[in-house]
Amino acid sequence: MKKITKTLLAALSVASLVGLASCGEPTKQPTKNETPSVEVTPTPTPTPTPTPEVTPVAEFKGAVKIGETDYNVVLALYEDKTVTLKPGNGAAEKTGTYTLVEGKGYEFVIGGQEFETKYNADSKSHEFDYELKLGEAGKGTVTLALKDENFTVTVKAGKEAYVADAKFVGTLEAFGSHQLELVFNEDGTYNITTTTEMAFVKGLLEKTGAYTFTNNVFAVTIDGTEYKSVFNPYLGLYELTYTVKGSDGNFPVTLVYQPGFTLTGTAADFGGLTFDLHVYSDGTCFADITTTMESMNAIFDRKGTWKVVENNYVFTIVQGENKVDFTSRIDAETKLLAVDYSITGDREVKCTMIGSPVILSGEVSNMGGIIFDLKFTSATECFIDITSKAAASMNAMFDHAATYEIVDGQIVLTAKGKTYTSTFDETTGSYKITYEFQGQDGSFYPELVFGVWEN
Repeated sequence: MKKITKTLLAALSVASLVGLASCGEPTKQPTKNETPSVEVTPTPTPTPTPTPEVTPVAEFKGAVKIGETDYNVVLALYEDKTVTLKPGNGAAEKTGTYTLVEGKGYEFVIGGQEFETKYNADSKSHEFDYELKLGEAGKGTVTLALKDENFTVTVKAGKEAYVADAKFVGTLEAFGSHQLELVFNEDGTYNITTTTEMAFVKGLLEKTGAYTFTNNVFAVTIDGTEYKSVFNPYLGLYELTYTVKGSDGNFPVTLVYQPGFTLTGTAADFGGLTFDLHVYSDGTCFADITTTMESMNAIFDRKGTWKVVENNYVFTIVQGENKVDFTSRIDAETKLLAVDYSITGDREVKCTMIGSPVILSGEVSNMGGIIFDLKFTSATECFIDITSKAAASMNAMFDHAATYEIVDGQIVLTAKGKTYTSTFDETTGSYKITYEFQGQDGSFYPELVFGVWEN
């Protein structure tokens, strides 16, 4: 439009000059050998056709208040299987992809983070929770929902769904280095596969057989021997060690299954950049940075892998042409897993991301309300973190360290000279410990619970 206006003004200016000349002077006749002037009419520039807006095939919607601002969040789904998250109020949008799984619901990858919907039979809608992070403006959790009155859930849930999603991965360091994967089938059998192309190694490593899953323990029979997984609450994963039997000897190999969790932090000196490290079950991870500018998010996001070394996570993040290792530790203040992460560039951006894959929590109403969190700080040590709603001075007074071990899949806790053994609910997939807290007015008995299948 600016170009058209400029052209018209130029044409009007020329016309005005010609008009003034014709009014003030007689018309000039061409002399001999002079070519008469020809008036040239400017060609108008065509008006560009606006790009039509793509109409979503469906929209998840939800609302959340962050600070003093209300955000009506929309997740738009398009025909090409992409999505756009629109928080509104000038907040940066995020893009991603989606898959509709028949009989189960929707699966999303938004900004590198994975989500799954659950079908709410009461409201007849697909729903999932999304944490909206707006840097210095704060953050809040919004429930996004899509009405679908004709949907029928046919995919198994609960224990059966948890087992179906389980995937143990590991590496055998013999005859070279070979990746292994253990998955479970609905008919009670398992499969161990490998990516190796060496025929004799493939024949040695690939197995099938029967398995069971009881009290949060996977048991598999390999070459006539039963092996059981051990749940590691400190790292929030299962470890399964078995022996590969070959003609040249036996080789132990450990496979691990991590259902997934997230560590979170904020780089305060960069305007409140939010960092999320998403840990996935397939041995990969994703360092997701959220800013108020969508273009910056993709620039600083990083992919990587993880492994367990000496009972700690080692995250290997790809940064340009380099791979940088970051090792987990326990944060002294929160008693949670922490990773000191950094991005190198013109300036180094540092951030400590904190979280925990397993916390057993409970609450009592006595003394104005007390919250109990059982946090695991090593392979044998834990910490009972007590938060009083009424008196913060009580917190440090009653916090105390403890020890634990895993026996037949159960958590055996020893605290202040007493031993507590957890139970595992096969229906809800939850650990529960009934703990005794001795206060000035007597003993309280909070139930500390962690839902394995829900996290």
